[in-house]
Amino acid sequence: DLKEEVSRIIKHRDSIFKPNWEKYLDFEYIPPNPKHRKEEIKEICIRIIDSVRQKITRNVLIYGGPGSGKTMSFKIAMNLANEILKEEGYNKFKIVYVRAAGSSVSQVMYDICTNLGINVPKRGISFKEYFTIIEDLIKMGYYIHVCVDEFDNLLGDSKKYYEPLLYYLTRTTGISATLITNKIDLAREITDARITSSLDTLNTIYFKTYTKEQCQDILSDRITMAFQEGFITDEALDVLATYVAEEGGDIRKGLSVLRFCGNYAEKKGLSGIDANEMYDIIQKHDILKDGEILISTLPISDKIVLAAIYTLLIENASDKVESKDVFAKQDYYRNILGLPSINRVSFSVYLTRLSTAGIIEIRKIGRGRRKGVDVYVTLRYPRDAVKYMIFNDPELSKLRNIVQSEIENRKKIRFFIS
Repeated sequence: DLKEEVSRIIKHRDSIFKPNWEKYLDFEYIPPNPKHRKEEIKEICIRIIDSVRQKITRNVLIYGGPGSGKTMSFKIAMNLANEILKEEGYNKFKIVYVRAAGSSVSQVMYDICTNLGINVPKRGISFKEYFTIIEDLIKMGYYIHVCVDEFDNLLGDSKKYYEPLLYYLTRTTGISATLITNKIDLAREITDARITSSLDTLNTIYFKTYTKEQCQDILSDRITMAFQEGFITDEALDVLATYVAEEGGDIRKGLSVLRFCGNYAEKKGLSGIDANEMYDIIQKHDILKDGEILISTLPISDKIVLAAIYTLLIENASDKVESKDVFAKQDYYRNILGLPSINRVSFSVYLTRLSTAGIIEIRKIGRGRRKGVDVYVTLRYPRDAVKYMIFNDPELSKLRNIVQSEIENRKKIRFFIS
């Protein structure tokens, strides 16, 4: 009976999950009382407040490995600084946070303006015009502090773009900046002497790697918020904390495993996760974590190109596809997702970016003398990871049934022919 089956599933879910359980395991969730980062939060907050009070041009570098709490700490410090400054009577200031999700400096400038409450077109505007618009706000008496998270991603863009951005953020009166980076040698990427002279690399806040004990504390809090008591045993938590610490203290890996634990237990009808099951889940998760990386790090345009490559590889039962076919397929997918078409120059940029990241390989094969070349694309990343991205990324949700249908139809055609 369908009603009984649904009731059984709901009853089982209620026995292992607390309301909004996935929210507390999300990378973006900020806990009200974060552990082991209070000193860093205080330091960031004080530097922001000093900058606003004195209206000085300065920069702060926040360095640490992935999942070490950099973003969380800045956001908490930003909210706290806003509250303190307003209580002190400061009104003409703005603190904005943007994330360089892709390698486009233009997108970052657009996001900065949008977060400042300035309406600007997303395309067809120069960097100088962006700067002029922001300076108009400064002329009105406002002081601006800008945080650019994942600044490393911008290094994939041309230096003629990201270096002017750095110059602007570190040399413009009325602006200060926080740059969050995983690159301890960020300054080595800069060739403009004017920037290196103003980029204060000594003004760096270092986030040390979480220890096993700290991982255990942090993950224990999230488990308490997300799951019913006893669902994750103490022994299982110890296994997970050891794994996360050995993987560099990346708390996001621990959260990802915990989400996997919940979904795995629901599908398998488990009432709890013990140490042995945690070992097994971690091994299964390692297979899928590459897919999570694609979901969380790639811009939507790169994901669409990658989805097109994957589908064509499966449809053709081949290890390589022609770039012209990828271009046509990704254009079809963009249309399904309601995105505008791109030209071949932009498409080449996306392919190059995926190649530089080690996700694909591009090969050119000559057709013969004066007959030009064919460009082929092969996938260097695990196919299962790309499949996971397509079928689990909310941004690609409209493609799932399309991709599945295309693959199944192609299999039927090959079977009929054979």
